[in-house]
Amino acid sequence: MKIRTGFVSNSSSSSFILALTKFPENSDEMRKLLFGDETEYPNPYYDPKYDSTECWPTQRVADAVFGALRATEPADFDDISDQMCDEIVDDEGSAFREDRKPVDWHATDGMSDDERRKYFDDINEKVTKRARLQAAEFVSQNPKAVFHIVEFRDNDGPLPTAMEHGNLFKRIPHVKVSHH
Repeated sequence: MKIRTGFVSNSSSSSFILALTKFPENSDEMRKLLFGDETEYPNPYYDPKYDSTECWPTQRVADAVFGALRATEPADFDDISDQMCDEIVDDEGSAFREDRKPVDWHATDGMSDDERRKYFDDINEKVTKRARLQAAEFVSQNPKAVFHIVEFRDNDGPLPTAMEHGNLFKRIPHVKVSHH
C-alpha cells in the first residue's frame, strides 16, 4: 500500500488490469475486441461550449490502447495485487480499515515514532491482505487469461482523459484502479 504523506498533484490516472484470453495481433484486432462494429467512441465530458470533440474514431482509440498494451509485459499475481492496493483507498487517498471505515489519520497524534510506524504497518498489512484476496478472486474468475496493466492519465490530453473516464473496456474483463 502507498500512504501519501507529501505533495499530491491534482491530476488523475487510472490503471486497468485487463484479463485477455488472446493478445491482439494488431490495432484492428484491438478495435474489434474493444468496440465490435462501433465506429465512434464518445467523449464522456463533451460540452459543446468547451470541447471540439464529441467522439473519436474507434480505430484511433484502438491504436492508442494497442500501443499502451504492447508496451506492457504480462502481469503476475503480485503486480495485480499491488495495483489493487490502490483500489482500497478513498478519493482523498485514505486507506480503509477491514470494516471499510476510513482510517483515522489523527489517531497517530501524540504517538511515538515506533507507535506510529506500527499503526501504519498494521493498516498496510490489512490493506495488502484485502488486495490479495480481491486479486485472487479476479484471477480465479478468468482462469484462461493473461493479465496486462495499462494506465491512462487525464493530464495527457482529451483522448487519454476519455479513455480513463469512459467505459473503454466494457467488453473485456477488467478491474479499474483509480489513482486520484
